[in-house]
Amino acid sequence: MFIGFLDDLNVKLNAENTIEGRDIRIGLPQWLKPLLTLPAAIPLMAISAGTTSMAIPFFGKIDFGILYPLLLIPLGVVGASNVVNMLAGFNGLEAGMGIIYCLGLGVSALLSNSTSGAVVFLVTLAALVGFIRYSWYPAKILPGDSLTYLLGSIVASGVIVGNMERNGLIVMFPFIIEFFLKIRVKFKASCLGKLREDGKLDPPYGRKIYSWTHLIMNIKPLTEKQVTMILILIQVCFVAIILLPLFFPFLPF
Repeated sequence: MFIGFLDDLNVKLNAENTIEGRDIRIGLPQWLKPLLTLPAAIPLMAISAGTTSMAIPFFGKIDFGILYPLLLIPLGVVGASNVVNMLAGFNGLEAGMGIIYCLGLGVSALLSNSTSGAVVFLVTLAALVGFIRYSWYPAKILPGDSLTYLLGSIVASGVIVGNMERNGLIVMFPFIIEFFLKIRVKFKASCLGKLREDGKLDPPYGRKIYSWTHLIMNIKPLTEKQVTMILILIQVCFVAIILLPLFFPFLPF
């Protein structure tokens, strides 16, 4: 959260980097963010959180041994905290998607008898339910990177201590897809659209797709609230993938 806070405060104050006389926020350099979030993995590495064995699709159960705390834990913390930050900027989006995946992971942890994981996700869920009242459209409070980096690290921490890495990877898939969409332009594309007079949004780069939001706006011009709702529904679909087998064990996935 502190790294996100620093990113939120990083405003360019010289006249060459202003829009219509207003200072603009440029944030921390993209290459620096993964390095700054890396120390957040140290507590989990120090206590050897999680188990070194994981079930990998098509490969079966694999024991990663010492590579788990030294490689997979830092990769999970840095990866999750940074990818969640990439899909943001719409009123209610960060908190709305966070409510869905924290609810899904929390319920999954409860049904799997993982008390530690359940506590992490359900406490976060309660906080987000209180926060979204003020963050929903039209927002009175914008969460900024301070929340997105925090939510990503919470997902990583919760799935590691709860031994739920597979479920964490599945619910993070919308953000992983966002990562691969944005890496093509070196993460310089914005999620935001061009506001029309009728209140709807046009894609900012025409037919070029560098974000989930660009894809949605290319299908049909929608309002900011409608784009947010569609992304929340997409998150619901990925959460359903981890919850349905728990309630209906006969399903093939």
